[in-house]
Amino acid sequence: MTLNSPAVTKFHVVFRRTQRDKILVGENKNEGGIIAIDQASGQTANVPSGGEKSHACADLAGNIYVVWQEGGAGGLEVRMSVFSADLARNTGNVSVLKQMPSQWGVQPIGGGPDICYVPSLNKVYMAWELNGTLHVAGGSLPGGLPAWDEYAALVTGLGGQLDARIGADEAGNLFVTFRADNTLKAINFNRGAGKWELYGGRGKDIANPPAGWNITGTDLAVGLNGTASSCWIGPGGTGNPAVPSSAIFDAKQGWHKLGDNKVGAGGYSKLNSVATCVDANGNIFVATAESAPGRVQVFLSTDGGASFSLFGTTGDTGVSIDEVALAVGAGDVQAIYKNSNRQNGVLVIKGGADGGLTTPPAPPVPPPDKTYTQAEVTALLAQQKQELKAAVDKAFL
Repeated sequence: MTLNSPAVTKFHVVFRRTQRDKILVGENKNEGGIIAIDQASGQTANVPSGGEKSHACADLAGNIYVVWQEGGAGGLEVRMSVFSADLARNTGNVSVLKQMPSQWGVQPIGGGPDICYVPSLNKVYMAWELNGTLHVAGGSLPGGLPAWDEYAALVTGLGGQLDARIGADEAGNLFVTFRADNTLKAINFNRGAGKWELYGGRGKDIANPPAGWNITGTDLAVGLNGTASSCWIGPGGTGNPAVPSSAIFDAKQGWHKLGDNKVGAGGYSKLNSVATCVDANGNIFVATAESAPGRVQVFLSTDGGASFSLFGTTGDTGVSIDEVALAVGAGDVQAIYKNSNRQNGVLVIKGGADGGLTTPPAPPVPPPDKTYTQAEVTALLAQQKQELKAAVDKAFL
C-alpha cells in the first residue's frame, strides 16, 4: 500500500489513544519542511523548515508535539511546533530552548532532540544533547507550547552524536537511551523514588559491540505497563553482517540485553533500519527494513523478549527499503516505510492492544437505597458530558 503523500523522510508514527488513530510525522526539506499527515482523513499540515532528526508525540487531546534540529546563526538549535488535533493550526517554528526559564542557564543551541508524553501528569519530556552532555526537560501543557518546569543535565563528558531517545510509561517513569563509549547506554527516572538511575554516572551499557562497530539505527518505545524496548542495528557472526539487536527494561530485571540476532532468523544481506513499539499489555514488536530482499518484517514477542516470531511482512518488494517506523493501537500494528525510490508505503497487521480511551467513564452507580428517575439519570449524563467537554477543551490549543 502506498501512502498518498509527499515523500516524507525521517518519519515516525504517533498513535493517539483518545482518537484511536495514527498520525505520520516527518520531514521533507523540498516539500514543506516538517509535515504531519492524518492517514485516515488525508489531512496534512506543515511548518516551513530546513530541519532534520524530527520526533513527535501526542497528548490525550490529540495535539501533536514535534521537535527537530535546525541550523541557526550560532549553530544547531532545537525547534518545536505544536499541531492542533485537527491539524488546522500550529505554533509555527519555535526555537524551544529559548523558551526555558533563564535561571536554568540552558544554552539556546543543541541538537538530536526526542520527545514523549506522560498521560498521568499531562506533561511532555524532551531529551537533547549539547557538547557531549545529555539534557532532559519536562513541561506542563496549559495549551500551545509547554510550560517548562523541570530540567536536568544528566550525563556529561560524552563524545559524538548521542542519538538520544526518550519514552515514558503511564505512571511517569522515564527511559532514555543514547550512544556513547562505542556502545548504547540507558538511564531511567524512577517516579516513585523521585530520582534518576544513572548507573555510575554514565548510563548502563545495553549493547556491547566489537571494537570498530558503530551502533546505528536506534529506536526506543515504552508500553503503558512500564516495559521498555530498545533496538539497534548490531553485529552478527562471521564478517559481522548487520542484525537487529535489542534490550528490554522490566520491573523484575531492570535493563537487560536480549542478545544479537534474537529478533528474526538472521540472513540479512543488508539491514538499513529498525523500529520498535510496545502495546498496552507489554507485547514487544520490532520491525526491520532490508535492501535485498527489499522487504519489511515485523516480529512479535509475547514473553518479554525471551522469544520472537514473525508477525507480518511485505515480502520482497523488489526495491531496497531504507527506513521503517512502527506504531501499535486501534486494533492493528502499522509499519510505515520508505524505499530507495523515495516512495512511502504502509504494512498493516491486525492485532495488538492499545489501552485506548474510547468512551467517557460510566456515570456513578446509584446506591441501593436510592431510586433515580429517568430525568435525574439524564441530568447526570448531561453534567458528565459537560465536564468531559470542558476538560478536553482546556487541553486543546
